[in-house]
Amino acid sequence: MAAHAPTPSSPLDFATTGAVLRLQPPVILPSRTIGARIRSLLANRGRFAQSLARESASLQESARVLLASPAALTDPASIPQMERSLAGAWREEATLTAELCDSAITPLDGEDIRSLASALTNILEALGEVHAAACRTAPAHAGWPLDSLCQATLAYTEAVSGLLPDPGQLASDPSRLAVLHSRGLGMRSARRACETALLSDAALDPCRMLAHLNLLEEFRRLRTCLNTTLAQIQRVVLKNS
Repeated sequence: MAAHAPTPSSPLDFATTGAVLRLQPPVILPSRTIGARIRSLLANRGRFAQSLARESASLQESARVLLASPAALTDPASIPQMERSLAGAWREEATLTAELCDSAITPLDGEDIRSLASALTNILEALGEVHAAACRTAPAHAGWPLDSLCQATLAYTEAVSGLLPDPGQLASDPSRLAVLHSRGLGMRSARRACETALLSDAALDPCRMLAHLNLLEEFRRLRTCLNTTLAQIQRVVLKNS
C-alpha cells in the first residue's frame, strides 16, 4: 500500500506543530504578583530574624544572671526564672515553626531558620541542666575555681548565641571564628581546672565529690552543645554563600 503524505493535523507535520506552538503566548505572571511575593518573602525574613533575636536575647539574659557568680549559679531561687525562659523559648520556636508552614519562604531557608531556632532552645536547655546540677551541689566547694568557669562559659555562650539571629556576621568577618574557638577552648580549660582542684582534694566527701563532678559534666555537655551550634552556623553560612 502506498504511503500517504501526513495531513496538516498530523503530529508528524513538525513545521505545522511548531507554528501552532509559536502562536500560543507564554504564561507570564503579572509584575504586581511577583512584587507582592517578594515583599512577602522579605517581610517573613524580617519577622523570623526578629523571632531569633528575641530568643537569643532571652538566652543571653538567663546566662548573664546564672553565670554572674558561683552563688548565682547555685541559687535555687533562680529555678522559676529558668523555667520561664525555657517556656518562652519553646513557645517562640513553636510559633516560628508554625509561621514557616504558611510563609512564602523557600523550604531550604525555612530549614535553616528552624534549625537555628532549635539550636537556641538546645543551648538554653543545656544551661538549665547546668543550673539544676549546681543547685544539687549547693553550697559549692570553696576550693575550686568555679568563678572562672562561669565567666568563660558566659563569654562563649554570648559569642555563639549572638551569631544565631544573623549568621552572615561570620561570613562578613571571618576573624570572629578564631575568637569563638578561643572562647570554647577557654571554657574547656576552666572546666579542667575545676576538675583538677576537686580530684586533688582528698578531704572532700565522696558524695559531694560526685555531685560536683556531675556539675562539671553538665558544663561539658553545654560546651558540646555550643560547639555543635557553631558548626551548624558555619554550615548555614557556607550553604548560603
